[in-house]
Amino acid sequence: MSESSSPHEGLAHIAADARALRQSLRHTPIDCARVLTDRATEAQALAATPRTR
Repeated sequence: MSESSSPHEGLAHIAADARALRQSLRHTPIDCARVLTDRATEAQALAATPRTR
């Protein structure tokens, strides 16, 4: 996620990743620790982003 992304875009990206992961789990094992670490890092970045209205 780039720093220029809005929080809404970031959340949409995380949701899309979650849907893709759910589908891929049906067919291929994944490195859950890596994926969760990546998502946690993105969530922390979103939380640190000042909100604008």
